[in-house]
Amino acid sequence: MTAPQVTPEPERAEAATAKDQQTTLRPTLQPALSPARRTMHAAGLLTLVYMIWVVMNESFHWIFLVTGIPVALVTLPLTLKVTQIDFVETFYLTPLSGLRYLFFAVKEIVLAAIGIAGNIIRGDGECHYFEYTSDLEDDTLLYLLCNTITLTPGSVTLERNNRQITVLSVGHVEDAIEGCRGLERSIAKLKRR
Repeated sequence: MTAPQVTPEPERAEAATAKDQQTTLRPTLQPALSPARRTMHAAGLLTLVYMIWVVMNESFHWIFLVTGIPVALVTLPLTLKVTQIDFVETFYLTPLSGLRYLFFAVKEIVLAAIGIAGNIIRGDGECHYFEYTSDLEDDTLLYLLCNTITLTPGSVTLERNNRQITVLSVGHVEDAIEGCRGLERSIAKLKRR
């Protein structure tokens, strides 16, 4: 019979510290996903990265549509390697909710462009900045809100401090605040249930 092996105290402390650091670097929102759900989450994440690629290129030219696929496939493993966070485990937008967000974002961009055109025609092109406090508590949704505010014509997110967002906008502040509320309501529907 073999005697149990005892780990010296300093090594045990180092192992515990390394395990604590690994836990903080890899946060999870819920228990490990099944392979089917993990695949669905990865597909949603890849869809979102692909949509961001197309939007950031500001063109629906076939070259950008085709190159977006390998960009999305390379971005996910590189992000995992750099951040040490498994976004497939923590990310919860499905392909369907990603497409819903895409259609919503395009609608908001078009409506904002029409509103800004009206402001320019009326000569109401004065810039204002304001503080907007969001009711969203999830960091992913807050980042999505800030980026969507920036994507809409006539507004730019200048800074985010927790749920406090500083926005620079053209036109009436009341309209911009109401637009932020509308964006927030739509983005809140993407939250995991």
